[in-house]
Amino acid sequence: MWITLVAMTVSSAMILVDQTSVPLAIPDAMSDLGGKTSASQWILTANMLPLAAFMVLGGRLGDIFGLRKIFIIGAVVFSTASAFAGFA
Repeated sequence: MWITLVAMTVSSAMILVDQTSVPLAIPDAMSDLGGKTSASQWILTANMLPLAAFMVLGGRLGDIFGLRKIFIIGAVVFSTASAFAGFA
């Protein structure tokens, strides 16, 4: 039971850090790219929409293939994508 608690706490923290870093980086990205302020709303939406869509898909895949397997795959994909975004 403790492993589940730790896994869920760490995954929630990863999502929190990811969803906090994007709004903080938007002003610098917009000034570096010469974008308008109205375009920054689209960046935030583009960041939130896949999270919402993949949560529903992940829940369904978890029902089909098993929650633990899908959770681990999702954590690896999320970590890899976050690392690539950080390096970019």
